[in-house]
Amino acid sequence: MDLIVQPLAHPPVELTFQAARDEEVACGVNPTVLAFAAPWMALAAALSFRLYVRHIVLDPVTLKFADVLVRMGVRIREEVTSLEPGKWQGMLDLRPSRMKGLLLPPEFLPRVLEEIPLLAVLGALASGTTILRGTLLAEVNNRILCRRLSTNLRSLGASVEEYSDGLTIAGGASLRGADLPTGGDPLLGMAMVVAGLAGKGECLVRDVEVAMTEHPAFFQQVFAAQFQRASAAGQE
Repeated sequence: MDLIVQPLAHPPVELTFQAARDEEVACGVNPTVLAFAAPWMALAAALSFRLYVRHIVLDPVTLKFADVLVRMGVRIREEVTSLEPGKWQGMLDLRPSRMKGLLLPPEFLPRVLEEIPLLAVLGALASGTTILRGTLLAEVNNRILCRRLSTNLRSLGASVEEYSDGLTIAGGASLRGADLPTGGDPLLGMAMVVAGLAGKGECLVRDVEVAMTEHPAFFQQVFAAQFQRASAAGQE
């Protein structure tokens, strides 16, 4: 499935990502890891609106993406709501901020590998230069992802240098509309959807059915009035 993504011309003042409903938590449903909130957090950082991320597990691994956003200038407040042994639970409060470029510390890479496409999009929008490099990105599958990512970012109007072990992205881009293939990769698909929503022109993001399946709340709430099922429309 391909999606037509329109820019969010009037970003929300605030949104809430609730990983589990209050009544579910009361009945013992475990909060989710932060990965499911990452596209929400990236969009909030890109468009500088307030986001509440509720009912998540607060641990060093799942919070690493939040740590990276803080290094990019995003203001995030953490609130612990449960001190259950071995599994702290709580919420994050992201506030409107101005993003700056990032030199990703090598030790961070293993814990934010899945968020590299989102970080690259944010790097294109931030002020300054963002450097995302490391030995993990030199592995074959990740090199393919970085190649597709750099191609799409250039199509969007960003300046990107590609290396055997990652990318360097010049910030300050005003992302334009583009045709964005994803190869069916849900990580790249979500990043390109965020880029389209935060950009200045209409984008066609290809093969995003897996991303939509993995992040239904994002498309139902954040994206509700912003997309058309382009592939279905073409069959009518």
